[in-house]
Amino acid sequence: MHAPLLRKIIILQLSLIITISEATSFGCKDTLISDEWRKAVLDYHNRIRRRVAEGKQPTGAAGKFMPAAGEIFELNWDCDMENNAYLSTCDQNTVPIPANYGANRAALTMKGDMCNIKDNTMAVLKNWYSQATALDLSADALYNDTLQREFGIMIFRYSSGLACSYSHCPGSGGKLLCLYNLFV
Repeated sequence: MHAPLLRKIIILQLSLIITISEATSFGCKDTLISDEWRKAVLDYHNRIRRRVAEGKQPTGAAGKFMPAAGEIFELNWDCDMENNAYLSTCDQNTVPIPANYGANRAALTMKGDMCNIKDNTMAVLKNWYSQATALDLSADALYNDTLQREFGIMIFRYSSGLACSYSHCPGSGGKLLCLYNLFV
């Protein structure tokens, strides 16, 4: 009589363990950043990169698209890079960003009614992405570093690792830092 009940309890416990382990699948140390946020940031980047790879990225000329970039690596979240981003978010001089990383930075609203970190982060990413339409790149995808810096870093074809972090920085408010490994 106790065996069926015990079996049900064990099955319930195993399903809870599986659910919890799936929820923390990134395995990063910073528990203040949710895996939901990490996944949203990673998925957004990979959607853009896929669009560029397939030649479906609109550019600055009406009705025109960037040429297909061919093979662009899909990004993977890198917990070590996330730790570097966290340590460098407020002060890049104390903990310098490694030379083989690309870095995108932005101010981030983190207080009051505007403290939805996922929505605020997505707004920053969309702003970086909007740089794709700053110039007509339909003939040749040569980026203008002044007008398209962040977008260029987001889609650099040889990057395979990504991590972002955010912090509330004393005296300057919230900041977002995304790091990309730049293998050339």
